[in-house]
Amino acid sequence: MSFEQVFNFAYRDSLIPQLLTVSRQIGREKLVEMLKNATDEIWFPTDMQNRFEANLSKGFWSNVLDMETLQKTPDLRIYKVKRCLWAKTFREADAADIGYALLCYTDYALARSQNKKLERNTTLMQGHDCCILKYTKED
Repeated sequence: MSFEQVFNFAYRDSLIPQLLTVSRQIGREKLVEMLKNATDEIWFPTDMQNRFEANLSKGFWSNVLDMETLQKTPDLRIYKVKRCLWAKTFREADAADIGYALLCYTDYALARSQNKKLERNTTLMQGHDCCILKYTKED
């Protein structure tokens, strides 16, 4: 299976329809807020990132993201994501807000767990042409 087929199987054809059904029952805004809270709780301060990474194949990231490092110093890191299979999958399913809460919001919890601050004004998930992630070291 290609990575896109796996994403379609895991997200487009099962998880997204389930989440859309729940959103119709409790309201879309409430679901998105609940997902943000759950995402924050799961990804900070647990070892979730290590467990997630342990299950990935060697070429996983290069198959789901096209990311460029714009700046990398001890106190500042800036990345530009030009392609994201999660964004493609959730946007095509008209569930970008859910995808953002479930997946993109993870970046904020991970940044905090590493004593960093994340600034991000654009995301592919929200319809922009790229994601710009700016991580600064917190004092």
